[in-house]
Amino acid sequence: MHKAVFGNNGLTVSPLGLGTAQYGTGVEEKEAFWQLDRYTECGNLIDTAHVYGDWMPGERYKSERVIGRWLKASGKRESVVISTKCAHPPIGDMTASRLGKAEIVKDVDESLSALGTDCIDILFLHRDDVSMPVDEILFSLEQLRGQGKIRYYGCSNWTLDRIKQAGTASKKNGFAGFSCNQLMWSLARADKQNVKDKTLVAMDEATFAFHASSGLAAMGYNALANGYFTKKSRGEAIKPGVSAKYDTPQNARTFEKLKALSLESGLDITVLSLLYFSAQPFPAVPLVSYSGRGQMEEALKVLETEPSQELLKALAEL
Repeated sequence: MHKAVFGNNGLTVSPLGLGTAQYGTGVEEKEAFWQLDRYTECGNLIDTAHVYGDWMPGERYKSERVIGRWLKASGKRESVVISTKCAHPPIGDMTASRLGKAEIVKDVDESLSALGTDCIDILFLHRDDVSMPVDEILFSLEQLRGQGKIRYYGCSNWTLDRIKQAGTASKKNGFAGFSCNQLMWSLARADKQNVKDKTLVAMDEATFAFHASSGLAAMGYNALANGYFTKKSRGEAIKPGVSAKYDTPQNARTFEKLKALSLESGLDITVLSLLYFSAQPFPAVPLVSYSGRGQMEEALKVLETEPSQELLKALAEL
């Protein structure tokens, strides 16, 4: 199976990550355990966030807690890479900043406890506060890294300008710097005007060019665009909100090329949409979550596929 090596840090992950936003809420714990068991038969990257599940009453940090109970039951902590995210604004007030040192440390300590581990492999800052000096934010992360609480750190939903500022600050201060950027990214390009949450940051041409030139790794969340291309190929109903976000002339052209490539390669639309990430000139991994076992089995085929250079070249040109 092909792998993705993240930058110069040598962290090797599977070319498909497991998204867990609904664990403990939309996906009950028993089903989450099944997904984790099945995924780790062939993959090793489990992605969560400290805020996942907090939109429901009751137990907080639900996703991390479910994963923590599974890690204890399965004994697989040493064979998986855990990424989680901290410093998300309070639910209901997305304008509030939570990037102070005390808030970052609090989130990390709570995540470590919920996950039942002594170290997070990759810690992402879930949002940004452009009014804060980036040096100050990075210093908090460097302290956590020095204490052994995190191995690597990255950003999620940060603008390109702020990512560049972070790179400059890291060089100036001798920091490790961001190892990865987690952003909204799929083969189907989202129409920003119809993305309801304006705090989300999507891959665009300038950001892609930066990743290609710098080699900074990327994780794409919503990597199958809510199943847009897959459902379109099967003539299945697409929810109005998804259609509004992805019904564009560019995606229509991509879909026609994708259908032709599917016929030529014998691979289905889902697998090709995920292999698209392996075709990039920098380390890139899609993150996918599942509401059903059939969806998961369909996506896991990508981990059994060894793409040819010709196929990767064709995918890169979509």
